[in-house]
Amino acid sequence: MYISNNIFSTGNTAIYANNVEEINIINNTFQDLNGNLGPRAFYIKTTLDSLTFRNNTIKNCPNLNSNLMTFSGKEIIIEECIFSNNEYSQQTGGGIGIMFNCSEFEVIFNNCTFKENNGDIGGSLQFGGIQNAENSNTGKLNIYSCIFEGNSATNTGGALSFTTKKENIIQNCTFKSNYAERSGGSISIISSRNYNYIDNCTFYNNTAGSKTSSGNSINGGALFIQSDFSIKNCVFEENKAFYDNDKIKGKG
Repeated sequence: MYISNNIFSTGNTAIYANNVEEINIINNTFQDLNGNLGPRAFYIKTTLDSLTFRNNTIKNCPNLNSNLMTFSGKEIIIEECIFSNNEYSQQTGGGIGIMFNCSEFEVIFNNCTFKENNGDIGGSLQFGGIQNAENSNTGKLNIYSCIFEGNSATNTGGALSFTTKKENIIQNCTFKSNYAERSGGSISIISSRNYNYIDNCTFYNNTAGSKTSSGNSINGGALFIQSDFSIKNCVFEENKAFYDNDKIKGKG
C-alpha cells in the first residue's frame, strides 16, 4: 500500500489500515479533522517489524474527544513530519492526540517539528499512558533532532510528557518557548525503571506556571523528572518556574 501527495480534510479515520504487510505513507497533509469518532487521521497496524511514517503534516485539528492517530507495530519510525496547531486535552496522547496500541515496542521520532500544539499532559506529545509509573506502558521512546516550539500544557510537560518502564533517549533537540501550567516547562518524565538520557539539547525560554497559578507544586522551568536520568552537553537559557525557579527538578 502506497499513500502519498494527498490532502485529507475529513471527519473520521481518513486512513484505516489493519494488519497490512507493507504500507508507505509519505508527503501527505492531514488538516482540520473534526470527527467525533477516533482516530480522526488514521489507524495503522502493520505485521512488519518496522513501520515508517515520513514527511507528513498534521495541522489545525481542533480539540475533540476523539484522538487523531493510532499506530500499532514493533518499531514505529516517524520522521521529517510537522505537527502544528493541534489540540487534544485528554490525559493521554498529548496535544497531537497520538496513541500506540501495542506492547514491547519502540517509537522513533527523527527530525520532526512540533509547533503551537496544546494538550493537558504533554503539550505536543504524551507517551506511556496515564501519568502513574506503576501503570505505564512497556514502550521505548527515542527522539532525535526534533524541534518543539510554542507548545503548551494545562497540566505538566509543556512540550512532552512520558511515563514508561523502558529506557528513553532525547538527543540533539531544541525546546523553545514551551509552557506548562504546572511542572516541566518543556518536559515531564515519570519512569519506574531504567535511565532516561537527554543529550546535546537546547532549552530556551520555557516556563512552568504563571503569576495566576495556584499551589506550590510548580517545578522545573525546563525539566521535571521523577526517574533516574542523565543530562549531558545541554544548554539551558532563560527558563523559569514561578514557584520553584529551578531549571531542572529531579527526583531519582
